[in-house]
Amino acid sequence: MSKPTWFVAFLFVYALACRLMPYVLYQFGVSIDPSTTWYPWNFSPLLALSVFSGACLADRRWSYALPLGVMLASDFGIW
Repeated sequence: MSKPTWFVAFLFVYALACRLMPYVLYQFGVSIDPSTTWYPWNFSPLLALSVFSGACLADRRWSYALPLGVMLASDFGIW
């Protein structure tokens, strides 16, 4: 895998972590009050990373499979 491919893979792991963070914090008993705690609940860099992977990855199958894989993995994590 080339250097941009590793970079895109790292960014998708980051997107997965951002998407799962509220649920992981809740499972560890962290009390998150929206009035006192700032956390971008609806922030998910997945759309930007999907476009970025489409521009960086030469193989179209990977450009489609990586964002869908992150969504699938995060949905299983949320479930």
